[in-house]
Amino acid sequence: MKRVFLGIILLSTYLGLSGQGIINLFNKYKGQQDTAYVKVYPQTYSLKTHISLRNFTLKLTDIEDKGSTIAYRPNNPLRLGFGGSYKDIRFGFSVKLPSFFPDRGNTRSWGMFINTQTNIFSWGLDFYLIRNKGYYLDNPEVHLPLWDDSMDYPFRSDIRTLNIGVATHIVFSKKFSLKAATIQSEKQLKSAGGIALDLALKYSGLKNDSTIIPYSQHDYYSDIVDFQKGGFFTIAISPGYAYTYVYKNYYATALAYFGLGIQTQTFINDDDRKWNMQLRPKLKFMQIIGYTNNDYFANISFIYENNLVRINSTRFNSSYINVSIGGGFRF
Repeated sequence: MKRVFLGIILLSTYLGLSGQGIINLFNKYKGQQDTAYVKVYPQTYSLKTHISLRNFTLKLTDIEDKGSTIAYRPNNPLRLGFGGSYKDIRFGFSVKLPSFFPDRGNTRSWGMFINTQTNIFSWGLDFYLIRNKGYYLDNPEVHLPLWDDSMDYPFRSDIRTLNIGVATHIVFSKKFSLKAATIQSEKQLKSAGGIALDLALKYSGLKNDSTIIPYSQHDYYSDIVDFQKGGFFTIAISPGYAYTYVYKNYYATALAYFGLGIQTQTFINDDDRKWNMQLRPKLKFMQIIGYTNNDYFANISFIYENNLVRINSTRFNSSYINVSIGGGFRF
């Protein structure tokens, strides 16, 4: 408990110092963007289609390094997406394509994403909701001695996850445009970058009807063999940096955040409801490479975000990866 209170004090101090820094940066950079670096397209609307792959991996690791890592993945196939934007608001939907891996079970997945970028710097808001039901054991050769690659992967239809998050982000630079990379309502004319900041609220829920620990690992994960469900809420502030490299109509944008968050935990283990609070690191990385002109655009994007949870001597590491390729036009 002393560590929890110490962590709260440290994070509060960090948030206070960061808050003053935010005010100073805002006062320094408020105003219109530098038109020598950023061009605003005159069109109001855009339409886009893309193919994407979303993956939310759950890994359990023995902190004492005696047991083997346990990895579960949803069998999420490629998705065909359609979207559009009106001014600074982006929206869309997607449908599943046939799976390339029918031997890994049938995950039932549903997701919703809302993104917007304002006219104040690269200040925006992101919201996501992802539900998965059904995960397969990604490394059965480690835990099941009789398993070989001619067999189907062990599939757990009872494992369910819910991930909800909302984040606000800002890049302190009049010469940098995040819209140029994400919504494509602007164009980055010259290479530029800036200090970034992300404030996020996240909830992760995990539920299973029977133990998620393979029998061969019971001795090493004995303290969570009877884990039934848990909810983990995190509030985190993460400084970072964003940069776009430009060559004619081509661009490459990278954005990385790393920070700390306070995480509250409620979970049921061995029929006992427990509560805990911890400091947890937060990492988010985004890379977008694309082409744009006055009417058309195309890009490839990669997004990675992790969420760490520690219960007793077990580390739960859930990582979200989204890879997308697509293009569209403005009108």
